[in-house]
Amino acid sequence: MRAQIVVQGIVSILILTIISLIPSSYAQVLFSDNFDDGDISEYQQFGGTWTTVSEPGRGDVIRHTSNSNTVIFPQSE
Repeated sequence: MRAQIVVQGIVSILILTIISLIPSSYAQVLFSDNFDDGDISEYQQFGGTWTTVSEPGRGDVIRHTSNSNTVIFPQSE
């Protein structure tokens, strides 16, 4: 009985140690793109042609060429 309690304690300590060593970087965003490179070819585009343009004070944006709909992305820091 006592040996079982000791083993359970050791296993618990090992599990907590392993969990504490896992870096928080695994919780980071897996993908982000601010479109500074102007390349949107790898994205599926619906409803016509889209281009990237830079607007003063707004950063890089994606703009629909026929109806001027705009998706705004922040400037890189």
